[in-house]
Amino acid sequence: RSIAVTGVQTCALPIYHQIIPIPEGLALVTRDTSEVHRTMSALQEQESFYRSLIDNLPVGVVVKSMRAHSKDQYQVWNRAAHDLLEDPSEEAIGRTAREIFKPEVAQRSEQLDASLLQDPTPHHFTGLPFPMARGERIFDLIKAPVFGADGELDHILTICQDTTERRRAADKVRL
Repeated sequence: RSIAVTGVQTCALPIYHQIIPIPEGLALVTRDTSEVHRTMSALQEQESFYRSLIDNLPVGVVVKSMRAHSKDQYQVWNRAAHDLLEDPSEEAIGRTAREIFKPEVAQRSEQLDASLLQDPTPHHFTGLPFPMARGERIFDLIKAPVFGADGELDHILTICQDTTERRRAADKVRL
């Protein structure tokens, strides 16, 4: 059996075709998926913009999941965090503080997160010592809750800044 196709047109629109076998032959269902493609493109562009924005901030930004399926795993680790905390972002993503940091730093991170969970508002922590390969550094942290659409805590955002040199300079001025 042969099928004659007439009136075939070409267009630049994204079109979805579905061929469905029916007793009398075949049915061709065609849908214009332009809107879906525009929406997906806009979402990808927006995600790329936000990723670039986060990566280029001059402060360390890390985001830890509080969701059941990925609890305590880092989901975001920007370039500044990589430089400050001496851990490549591609190695930090999907790992926990206990897998990345020395035990005392991981324990302190968990304690700071616990204080945030008890009072889910932004918290400022200053003068925190971090043992690093290049010597001890002093960090200031801001930890803030990030809530999901359901109102539940989804993530903990941490902004970190190395204040070692600024503190040293301030100490010299006081002497």
